Amino acid sequence: MQLTLTRSAEWLRLARVAKLLAWASLGWLCVEGTVAIFAGVVAGSIALVGFGLDSAIEGTQNLLCAGLAVGVLAGLLGNALFGLWWVDPAAALVISAAAVQGGSQAWKGEGCEACC
Repeated sequence: MQLTLTRSAEWLRLARVAKLLAWASLGWLCVEGTVAIFAGVVAGSIALVGFGLDSAIEGTQNLLCAGLAVGVLAGLLGNALFGLWWVDPAAALVISAAAVQGGSQAWKGEGCEACC
């Protein structure tokens, strides 16, 4: 089975815009989270600090979603092009391990300052 990918100039332009929006979103979440945590500490507002921490969680979630997309694509291409049926479940295990590690760190209160 041969897979041919053709992408129009419009598709490529829209893909660049989508990537730019994703990076801009991550940048905004970092700024928003930093400002909210700082303002929350200064104002003594636990709600504002929580809002800032939520921004860090969302930034981590975006990265996990990007990893998921890459894993799904690798699994589909590996199976379609080379008959490697096991690539998809292997990618799922790696992504699951990363999600569990991130969740464990978040539960312990670790790693939030390194999110952005």
